[in-house]
Amino acid sequence: MARLASMQVLERAIDQLMTQQAWQQQTLLLKLQQIKTRRLALQQQHSVAQGIVLEKHSGMFSRKPHDD
Repeated sequence: MARLASMQVLERAIDQLMTQQAWQQQTLLLKLQQIKTRRLALQQQHSVAQGIVLEKHSGMFSRKPHDD
């Protein structure tokens, strides 16, 4: 009988540890996801800041015939 009780206590302890580990893992995964999201946002801001701006100029390369 004592063996059965100790096995049940052990099983509950294992379940509790597994649950605690799962919650800790979930918290870690959430933090990593937040870091990844922030890094992507900063990368996009950097790309926008480093991007080139094209301006349309008509005239030199237009298809209008030149009057000579």
